[in-house]
Amino acid sequence: FQVQLCDQVIFSVSADLDKQSVLNVSGEVQFPGNYVMLDKLEKWTSVLKRAGGVNTAAYTEDAYIFRKDDNKGIVLSHLERALKKPNSKYDYILKPGDEIVIPKQTNIVTVTGLIRFPYIDSLKQINVPYTKGKKAKYYIKHYGLGFEKRAKRTRTYVVNPGQNIDGCHKFFLFNCYPKVRNGSTVVASAVPP
Repeated sequence: FQVQLCDQVIFSVSADLDKQSVLNVSGEVQFPGNYVMLDKLEKWTSVLKRAGGVNTAAYTEDAYIFRKDDNKGIVLSHLERALKKPNSKYDYILKPGDEIVIPKQTNIVTVTGLIRFPYIDSLKQINVPYTKGKKAKYYIKHYGLGFEKRAKRTRTYVVNPGQNIDGCHKFFLFNCYPKVRNGSTVVASAVPP
């Protein structure tokens, strides 16, 4: 039948769907909000498709899932890989209560830890412009004015978008510092006590 002007359309909610099967999509998608899971094995690319997909301001490398279930917290993500290849191992099965977070693009790198910058803010970090192709040592020397004496250079690490971590490693006598991506945090660390 065809709906006509002044007709009333009434939708009923299935008894199978309860409040527990709702998840949230926030950030840079076309239609952020709450979504009812279509089935118990729904994956995050499916939900993002229903949310209209990511918009032009989205920074998919930094997307993550916050899982309240069992106090798991942040689930490391590879959204770009999942979007390129749906149903791959990177296309996570969601759980009720999950929150998918798609942050906005940034051109900032955060530098923190044992650096010599004299006017570091109360959060003990500085935010500096992202420069493509540079490694952690560049940001510490160029913006942080170098390492403090207590810093152990081989313990320098980078928290990348998506919450995965790259550390420094030795190659013969040289320290190989990790590459820094847009939106990363560079940490100059100390020797553990």
